[in-house]
Amino acid sequence: MKKLILSSVFILALSLTFTSCRDSKNADSAKEALEEAADATENALEKAGDAVDNAVDTADKAVDDAVEGAVDSAKDAAAKAGETIDSAVENTKDAANKAVETSKESLKKAGDAVDKKVNDLKEL
Repeated sequence: MKKLILSSVFILALSLTFTSCRDSKNADSAKEALEEAADATENALEKAGDAVDNAVDTADKAVDDAVEGAVDSAKDAAAKAGETIDSAVENTKDAANKAVETSKESLKKAGDAVDKKVNDLKEL
């Protein structure tokens, strides 16, 4: 009887050991699966972060290029406006000088005509 009880206790202890190991393996595999899922999630988040950084860099470069283009266009327009104003000033000066010369000639002719008329009247 003693052997029967001892054998039963031995078999019970042995089966608890195997069951315990099996549960431990399941817990370890679940823990590993969770760690792998966390690693995969971390990798995916890193890739998403890199993609966002690249998109921000690309957008930043596009904005910088657009601003530079606008500034260059504004500078070109200002330069052309300056050239147009300078040309208009020169044309106005030329026109004013011609008007002065024409006026001088007209006044000289009028003066000559007056002098001639005065001389004609003196002779009478």
